[in-house]
Amino acid sequence: MHILLTRGLQEVFSATTWPVAEAMIMDSVPPEERGRYMGWYMSMTNAVFFIGPALGGYVYKLVIELFHPPLYASLITPFFFLAALSSISLFLCLFAKETITASRGMKSLKFSRRNNNPTIRSPEPISRSIKVIYQMGLADGVAVGFIVAIASIFVVQYITSDLVALGILSTVVGVLGWMANYPSEYLSDRMGRKKIVVGQLDTRLATFLIPFAKSLNDLLVIYTVRSVSFNMSSPVYRALQADLVLTRMRGKVFGTVQALFNLDAGISPLGGYIYETLSGIKIDFFGYILPGVAILFWIGAFIGLLTTLLFALFCG
Repeated sequence: MHILLTRGLQEVFSATTWPVAEAMIMDSVPPEERGRYMGWYMSMTNAVFFIGPALGGYVYKLVIELFHPPLYASLITPFFFLAALSSISLFLCLFAKETITASRGMKSLKFSRRNNNPTIRSPEPISRSIKVIYQMGLADGVAVGFIVAIASIFVVQYITSDLVALGILSTVVGVLGWMANYPSEYLSDRMGRKKIVVGQLDTRLATFLIPFAKSLNDLLVIYTVRSVSFNMSSPVYRALQADLVLTRMRGKVFGTVQALFNLDAGISPLGGYIYETLSGIKIDFFGYILPGVAILFWIGAFIGLLTTLLFALFCG
Protein backbone atom coordinates (compact mmCIF):
# COMPACT_ATOMS: atom_id res chain seq x y z
CA MET A 1 0.00 0.00 0.00
CA HIS A 2 2.88 2.37 0.74
CA ILE A 3 4.34 1.71 -2.71
CA LEU A 4 0.96 2.36 -4.37
CA LEU A 5 0.48 5.64 -2.51
CA THR A 6 4.02 6.81 -3.25
CA ARG A 7 3.70 5.88 -6.92
CA GLY A 8 0.38 7.70 -7.08
CA LEU A 9 1.90 10.89 -5.65
CA GLN A 10 4.80 10.64 -8.07
CA GLU A 11 2.39 10.40 -11.01
CA VAL A 12 0.34 13.37 -9.77
CA PHE A 13 3.38 15.63 -9.69
CA SER A 14 4.74 14.26 -12.97
CA ALA A 15 1.39 14.87 -14.64
CA THR A 16 1.47 18.52 -13.57
CA THR A 17 4.93 18.92 -15.11
CA TRP A 18 4.85 17.22 -18.52
CA PRO A 19 2.18 19.25 -20.35
CA VAL A 20 3.36 22.52 -18.81
CA ALA A 21 6.96 21.88 -19.88
CA GLU A 22 5.83 21.12 -23.43
CA ALA A 23 3.69 24.27 -23.53
CA MET A 24 6.60 26.40 -22.26
CA ILE A 25 8.90 25.05 -24.95
CA MET A 26 6.34 25.84 -27.65
CA ASP A 27 5.87 29.34 -26.19
CA SER A 28 9.62 29.98 -26.17
CA VAL A 29 10.60 29.20 -29.76
CA PRO A 30 9.62 30.60 -33.17
CA PRO A 31 6.70 28.78 -34.86
CA GLU A 32 8.89 27.62 -37.74
CA GLU A 33 11.25 25.87 -35.28
CA ARG A 34 8.72 24.24 -32.97
CA GLY A 35 9.16 20.83 -34.54
CA ARG A 36 12.93 20.88 -34.15
CA TYR A 37 12.89 21.88 -30.50
CA MET A 38 10.10 19.47 -29.59
CA GLY A 39 12.19 16.79 -31.30
CA TRP A 40 15.10 17.54 -28.98
CA TYR A 41 12.80 17.55 -25.97
CA MET A 42 11.20 14.22 -26.86
CA SER A 43 14.61 12.74 -27.68
CA MET A 44 15.87 13.59 -24.21
CA THR A 45 12.67 12.27 -22.64
CA ASN A 46 12.70 8.99 -24.55
CA ALA A 47 16.40 8.42 -23.93
CA VAL A 48 15.71 7.78 -20.26
CA PHE A 49 13.63 4.72 -21.07
CA PHE A 50 16.74 2.80 -22.06
CA ILE A 51 19.35 4.77 -20.09
CA GLY A 52 17.41 4.89 -16.80
CA PRO A 53 17.10 1.14 -16.14
CA ALA A 54 20.77 0.59 -16.92
CA LEU A 55 21.79 3.52 -14.70
CA GLY A 56 19.64 2.30 -11.83
CA GLY A 57 21.11 -1.18 -12.10
CA TYR A 58 24.65 0.24 -12.19
CA VAL A 59 24.06 2.35 -9.06
CA TYR A 60 22.63 -0.71 -7.29
CA LYS A 61 25.66 -2.86 -8.18
CA LEU A 62 28.14 -0.11 -7.33
CA VAL A 63 26.69 0.32 -3.85
CA ILE A 64 26.87 -3.44 -3.23
CA GLU A 65 30.48 -3.69 -4.36
CA LEU A 66 31.69 -0.65 -2.41
CA PHE A 67 29.69 -0.82 0.82
CA HIS A 68 28.19 -4.34 1.05
CA PRO A 69 24.96 -3.11 2.66
CA PRO A 70 21.94 -5.30 3.50
CA LEU A 71 19.73 -6.17 0.56
CA TYR A 72 16.96 -3.70 1.42
CA ALA A 73 19.41 -0.79 1.77
CA SER A 74 20.99 -1.57 -1.60
CA LEU A 75 17.60 -1.79 -3.31
CA ILE A 76 16.45 1.64 -2.13
CA THR A 77 19.71 3.38 -3.08
CA PRO A 78 18.61 4.10 -6.69
CA PHE A 79 15.57 5.93 -5.31
CA PHE A 80 17.80 8.31 -3.35
CA PHE A 81 19.88 8.78 -6.49
CA LEU A 82 16.70 9.68 -8.37
CA ALA A 83 15.72 12.15 -5.65
CA ALA A 84 19.12 13.85 -5.97
CA LEU A 85 18.74 14.18 -9.75
CA SER A 86 15.23 15.56 -9.32
CA SER A 87 16.53 18.16 -6.86
CA ILE A 88 19.07 19.30 -9.45
CA SER A 89 16.25 19.58 -12.00
CA LEU A 90 14.20 21.65 -9.56
CA PHE A 91 17.15 24.01 -9.05
CA LEU A 92 17.60 24.42 -12.82
CA CYS A 93 13.89 25.22 -13.19
CA LEU A 94 14.42 28.34 -11.07
CA PHE A 95 16.34 29.82 -14.01
CA ALA A 96 13.62 29.11 -16.59
CA LYS A 97 12.02 32.21 -18.06
CA GLU A 98 8.26 32.53 -17.58
CA THR A 99 6.41 32.53 -20.90
CA ILE A 100 3.03 33.80 -19.73
CA THR A 101 2.40 35.82 -16.58
CA ALA A 102 -0.63 35.54 -14.33
CA SER A 103 -1.49 39.22 -14.81
CA ARG A 104 -1.43 38.88 -18.59
CA GLY A 105 -3.56 35.76 -18.42
CA MET A 106 -6.15 37.49 -16.18
CA LYS A 107 -6.29 40.53 -18.46
CA SER A 108 -6.93 38.26 -21.44
CA LEU A 109 -9.66 36.43 -19.53
CA LYS A 110 -11.40 39.66 -18.46
CA PHE A 111 -11.23 41.03 -21.99
CA SER A 112 -12.70 37.85 -23.43
CA ARG A 113 -15.60 37.89 -20.95
CA ARG A 114 -16.50 41.50 -21.78
CA ASN A 115 -16.46 40.71 -25.47
CA ASN A 116 -18.39 37.43 -25.42
CA ASN A 117 -15.19 35.38 -25.61
CA PRO A 118 -13.90 36.58 -29.00
CA THR A 119 -10.33 35.65 -28.08
CA ILE A 120 -11.12 32.21 -26.73
CA ARG A 121 -13.56 31.01 -29.39
CA SER A 122 -11.29 29.67 -32.11
CA PRO A 123 -12.14 29.76 -35.82
CA GLU A 124 -14.22 26.74 -36.79
CA PRO A 125 -11.44 24.72 -38.52
CA ILE A 126 -9.12 25.17 -35.53
CA SER A 127 -11.88 24.39 -33.02
CA ARG A 128 -12.71 21.24 -34.98
CA SER A 129 -9.05 20.23 -35.04
CA ILE A 130 -8.75 20.63 -31.27
CA LYS A 131 -11.83 18.46 -30.76
CA VAL A 132 -10.31 15.78 -32.99
CA ILE A 133 -7.05 15.98 -31.00
CA TYR A 134 -9.02 15.53 -27.77
CA GLN A 135 -10.75 12.49 -29.26
CA MET A 136 -7.38 11.10 -30.34
CA GLY A 137 -5.99 11.55 -26.83
CA LEU A 138 -8.95 9.73 -25.28
CA ALA A 139 -9.04 6.92 -27.84
CA ASP A 140 -5.26 6.40 -27.79
CA GLY A 141 -5.36 6.22 -23.99
CA VAL A 142 -8.04 3.53 -24.12
CA ALA A 143 -6.15 1.60 -26.82
CA VAL A 144 -2.86 1.75 -24.91
CA GLY A 145 -4.67 0.78 -21.71
CA PHE A 146 -5.86 -2.47 -23.24
CA ILE A 147 -2.36 -3.35 -24.43
CA VAL A 148 0.04 -2.05 -21.80
CA ALA A 149 -1.26 -4.39 -19.13
CA ILE A 150 -0.76 -7.54 -21.18
CA ALA A 151 2.01 -6.90 -23.75
CA SER A 152 4.85 -8.17 -21.54
CA ILE A 153 2.79 -11.15 -20.37
CA PHE A 154 2.00 -12.05 -23.97
CA VAL A 155 5.68 -11.98 -24.99
CA VAL A 156 6.77 -14.12 -22.02
CA GLN A 157 3.93 -16.61 -22.46
CA TYR A 158 4.02 -17.08 -26.23
CA ILE A 159 7.48 -16.04 -27.50
CA THR A 160 10.31 -16.08 -24.93
CA SER A 161 10.88 -15.79 -21.21
CA ASP A 162 14.64 -15.14 -21.55
CA LEU A 163 15.11 -11.93 -19.53
CA VAL A 164 18.45 -11.16 -21.19
CA ALA A 165 16.91 -11.42 -24.65
CA LEU A 166 13.97 -9.27 -23.59
CA GLY A 167 16.35 -6.68 -22.17
CA ILE A 168 18.31 -6.55 -25.42
CA LEU A 169 15.04 -6.30 -27.38
CA SER A 170 13.88 -3.37 -25.26
CA THR A 171 17.21 -1.57 -25.61
CA VAL A 172 17.54 -2.04 -29.38
CA VAL A 173 13.95 -1.01 -30.06
CA GLY A 174 14.25 1.96 -27.69
CA VAL A 175 17.45 3.24 -29.32
CA LEU A 176 16.07 2.92 -32.86
CA GLY A 177 12.87 4.70 -31.87
CA TRP A 178 14.81 7.40 -30.08
CA MET A 179 16.93 8.04 -33.18
CA ALA A 180 13.75 8.81 -35.15
CA ASN A 181 12.66 11.68 -32.88
CA TYR A 182 14.76 14.59 -34.04
CA PRO A 183 14.86 13.87 -37.82
CA SER A 184 11.05 13.67 -37.97
CA GLU A 185 10.64 17.02 -36.23
CA TYR A 186 13.25 18.61 -38.48
CA LEU A 187 11.33 17.37 -41.53
CA SER A 188 8.00 18.51 -40.09
CA ASP A 189 9.26 22.10 -39.96
CA ARG A 190 9.89 21.92 -43.70
CA MET A 191 7.30 19.61 -45.25
CA GLY A 192 4.39 20.02 -42.85
CA ARG A 193 3.32 18.20 -39.70
CA LYS A 194 0.12 16.48 -40.76
CA LYS A 195 1.84 14.12 -43.21
CA ILE A 196 4.17 12.83 -40.52
CA VAL A 197 1.46 12.48 -37.86
CA VAL A 198 -0.60 10.36 -40.25
CA GLY A 199 2.43 8.07 -40.23
CA GLN A 200 0.89 6.70 -37.01
CA LEU A 201 -0.87 4.28 -39.36
CA ASP A 202 2.35 2.22 -39.31
CA THR A 203 2.10 2.08 -35.52
CA ARG A 204 -1.45 0.73 -35.76
CA LEU A 205 -0.45 -1.87 -38.35
CA ALA A 206 2.47 -3.03 -36.20
CA THR A 207 0.17 -3.37 -33.19
CA PHE A 208 -2.18 -5.52 -35.27
CA LEU A 209 0.71 -7.80 -36.29
CA ILE A 210 2.12 -8.45 -32.79
CA PRO A 211 0.04 -11.66 -32.25
CA PHE A 212 1.50 -13.08 -35.48
CA ALA A 213 5.07 -12.98 -34.10
CA LYS A 214 6.48 -16.47 -33.57
CA SER A 215 10.08 -15.67 -32.63
CA LEU A 216 12.20 -12.96 -31.06
CA ASN A 217 13.35 -11.85 -34.53
CA ASP A 218 9.74 -11.40 -35.67
CA LEU A 219 9.03 -9.38 -32.57
CA LEU A 220 12.15 -7.26 -33.11
CA VAL A 221 10.97 -6.25 -36.60
CA ILE A 222 7.40 -5.49 -35.50
CA TYR A 223 8.44 -3.60 -32.37
CA THR A 224 11.02 -1.58 -34.30
CA VAL A 225 8.44 -0.46 -36.88
CA ARG A 226 6.05 0.40 -34.06
CA SER A 227 8.65 2.30 -32.03
CA VAL A 228 10.09 4.26 -34.98
CA SER A 229 6.63 5.24 -36.27
CA PHE A 230 5.45 6.30 -32.83
CA ASN A 231 8.60 8.28 -32.06
CA MET A 232 8.41 10.02 -35.43
CA SER A 233 4.79 11.10 -35.03
CA SER A 234 4.49 11.77 -31.29
CA PRO A 235 6.61 14.95 -31.03
CA VAL A 236 5.23 16.23 -34.35
CA TYR A 237 1.75 15.74 -32.94
CA ARG A 238 2.64 18.00 -30.00
CA ALA A 239 4.12 20.66 -32.28
CA LEU A 240 0.92 20.60 -34.33
CA GLN A 241 -1.10 21.20 -31.18
CA ALA A 242 1.03 24.28 -30.50
CA ASP A 243 0.46 25.53 -34.06
CA LEU A 244 -3.32 25.30 -33.67
CA VAL A 245 -3.71 26.78 -30.19
CA LEU A 246 -3.31 30.35 -28.94
CA THR A 247 -0.53 30.91 -26.41
CA ARG A 248 -2.82 31.53 -23.43
CA MET A 249 -4.78 28.32 -24.17
CA ARG A 250 -1.76 26.11 -24.84
CA GLY A 251 -1.27 24.84 -21.30
CA LYS A 252 -4.95 23.95 -21.00
CA VAL A 253 -5.05 22.04 -24.29
CA PHE A 254 -1.78 20.19 -23.65
CA GLY A 255 -2.95 19.27 -20.16
CA THR A 256 -6.36 18.09 -21.37
CA VAL A 257 -4.86 15.87 -24.06
CA GLN A 258 -2.45 14.35 -21.53
CA ALA A 259 -5.26 13.80 -19.02
CA LEU A 260 -7.40 12.04 -21.62
CA PHE A 261 -4.50 9.85 -22.71
CA ASN A 262 -3.65 8.93 -19.12
CA LEU A 263 -6.96 7.13 -18.84
CA ASP A 264 -4.95 4.10 -19.99
CA ALA A 265 -4.01 3.59 -16.36
CA GLY A 266 -7.67 3.13 -15.49
CA ILE A 267 -8.35 0.84 -18.44
CA SER A 268 -5.32 -1.41 -17.82
CA PRO A 269 -6.96 -3.70 -15.22
CA LEU A 270 -9.81 -4.34 -17.69
CA GLY A 271 -7.26 -5.39 -20.30
CA GLY A 272 -5.75 -7.83 -17.82
CA TYR A 273 -9.15 -9.31 -17.02
CA ILE A 274 -10.01 -9.79 -20.71
CA TYR A 275 -6.56 -11.36 -21.24
CA GLU A 276 -7.29 -14.02 -18.65
CA THR A 277 -10.66 -14.70 -20.24
CA LEU A 278 -9.25 -15.06 -23.77
CA SER A 279 -6.01 -16.89 -22.95
CA GLY A 280 -7.71 -20.27 -23.02
CA ILE A 281 -9.03 -20.07 -26.58
CA LYS A 282 -7.57 -20.17 -30.09
CA ILE A 283 -8.49 -18.16 -33.19
CA ASP A 284 -8.27 -19.35 -36.78
CA PHE A 285 -7.36 -16.21 -38.73
CA PHE A 286 -7.30 -17.24 -42.41
CA GLY A 287 -5.26 -20.31 -41.62
CA TYR A 288 -3.16 -18.74 -38.86
CA ILE A 289 -3.87 -20.28 -35.47
CA LEU A 290 -3.49 -17.46 -32.95
CA PRO A 291 -4.10 -17.16 -29.20
CA GLY A 292 -7.38 -15.53 -28.24
CA VAL A 293 -5.56 -12.61 -26.62
CA ALA A 294 -4.81 -11.37 -30.15
CA ILE A 295 -8.24 -9.73 -29.94
CA LEU A 296 -6.91 -7.22 -27.42
CA PHE A 297 -4.14 -6.10 -29.78
CA TRP A 298 -6.64 -5.86 -32.63
CA ILE A 299 -8.99 -3.72 -30.55
CA GLY A 300 -6.13 -1.34 -29.76
CA ALA A 301 -5.04 -1.25 -33.40
CA PHE A 302 -8.60 -0.62 -34.63
CA ILE A 303 -9.18 2.24 -32.17
CA GLY A 304 -5.87 3.81 -33.16
CA LEU A 305 -6.60 3.37 -36.86
CA LEU A 306 -9.99 5.02 -36.50
CA THR A 307 -8.60 8.05 -34.66
CA THR A 308 -5.76 8.45 -37.17
CA LEU A 309 -8.26 8.46 -40.03
CA LEU A 310 -10.38 11.06 -38.22
CA PHE A 311 -7.25 13.15 -37.80
CA ALA A 312 -6.38 12.85 -41.49
CA LEU A 313 -9.89 13.86 -42.56
CA PHE A 314 -10.80 16.62 -40.12
CA CYS A 315 -7.67 18.02 -38.46
CA GLY A 316 -5.80 21.02 -39.85
